[in-house]
Amino acid sequence: MLGPEVLEVPTVTPIFGSVSRSDILALIKETLLKDPQGSRVVLEAESLELVGLDPEHDGENRIKRLGTFEVRITPGAGTDGKNLEPVIRILQVVPEESS
Repeated sequence: MLGPEVLEVPTVTPIFGSVSRSDILALIKETLLKDPQGSRVVLEAESLELVGLDPEHDGENRIKRLGTFEVRITPGAGTDGKNLEPVIRILQVVPEESS
């Protein structure tokens, strides 16, 4: 005879502070500076969408917990004037290493 099914609830680890779209944008811009053509890419915080935020644990457009998140980057128009396809990247929020 089987016992009652136990549902495993994922553990949510909150972080002190949060990771905002502006924080992610700063990281992207820093990475783009390493490419000679990177300065040609124009992005603003509104170009980023944090997909799958949990209203119970996160803020609006802010990550407030450890985990893996999807970021949709919409670069806007290309050199030909047509909108470029969004790019999806994975962002991982990990604990800060103590020194």
